[in-house]
Amino acid sequence: ALVELKSQKKVESIILDLRGNPGGLLDAAIDVSEKFLQKDLLVVSVMGRDSTSKKHYYSKEKPIAGDLKLIVLVDGGSASASEIVAGAIQDHDRGVILGTHSFGKGLVQTVIPLSYNTSLKLTTARYFTPSGRCIQKINYSEKTIVVNFASLDYSNPSKNRFMYIMEGIDKEWVNAGNRNFATYTNLEPGIYTLKVKGTNSDGVFSSYTAGLSIIVIPPFWQTLWFQVSVVILVILIIFFLVRTNVKTKIKRAIEIQKIREEESAKTRRQAAIDFHDELGHKLTRISLLTEMIRKKLQNTFNDVDPFLKKISDNSHSLYEGTRDFIWSIEPGGDSLFDLMTRLKDFGDELFADTNIKFNLKGVNEQLQKFPLTIEWQRQVYEK
Repeated sequence: ALVELKSQKKVESIILDLRGNPGGLLDAAIDVSEKFLQKDLLVVSVMGRDSTSKKHYYSKEKPIAGDLKLIVLVDGGSASASEIVAGAIQDHDRGVILGTHSFGKGLVQTVIPLSYNTSLKLTTARYFTPSGRCIQKINYSEKTIVVNFASLDYSNPSKNRFMYIMEGIDKEWVNAGNRNFATYTNLEPGIYTLKVKGTNSDGVFSSYTAGLSIIVIPPFWQTLWFQVSVVILVILIIFFLVRTNVKTKIKRAIEIQKIREEESAKTRRQAAIDFHDELGHKLTRISLLTEMIRKKLQNTFNDVDPFLKKISDNSHSLYEGTRDFIWSIEPGGDSLFDLMTRLKDFGDELFADTNIKFNLKGVNEQLQKFPLTIEWQRQVYEK
């Protein structure tokens, strides 16, 4: 496409847009770089854990756009092969790189076939730009980073001098002498900028200052999403613990209340039975003794009989009265239905031998839905 474009009209400059380009194969990156770099220039290096086994890839063709002005656009979506191209052009000062920080994907992965139609993808090395910069984002586990730099004056390299400063770390410029690298250890996660300037063999510093952005990615537990997730998780755990605790306390309180009510009902029932039996026994004895006295007092019966009759009537009245008292404390009569039924029975008995017609309406089993406390029953009995 570039050859066809040059054949159609005169081209003076090119904008290579790599924004949003996730990259591709290494061969494709080298092929694109060769279109702009001079022959035999280093494009990219591959190095694994063993720094002595380093593989270099060079441009092998004469560039078809080696003399054209070049601008390369990158952003956070530029990765892998795109970063190889941009890094090679930048390090050889072939063009200007514009945009935002690229993605930082520079890993070499080898696919190892396994049994059962599976495979293992293993990271074996990393890509480095011609100046030695690692394309892969610096991980928090990388305790030490080394950045190499060089002067373009090759007349007497031993006399070249360098100064550098890492913004955010160094407070002033570091005079490195003829040492052409900078070493930093234990960098905290963040974005740093390394600036370097050098001299020629005559000791004259260049007016140009080279800059390199370094991004140290934080561990996942220091990321915002993880911290927010932990806070939400802790809040949910506390909420469920409190909720469970409250539900347990409510359930326990209900059970205790139920046990108390059952005990109270049992006590009331037993008290009613005992009171009924004891009072009935005593009143029966009074009635029997009264009859015995009446039989023995035959001659003076007419004088004593009114008193004995009063004793019998009072005993009977007391027994009838205790029936209402026993009903008031009996747990079986704790609903409005039981109260109305008791009132109906009382009215029927009261007006049985009179000319008064007693009728109570509206008494049905629906009234069992309305419970009465022992205090209400006691008030009804007393009235």
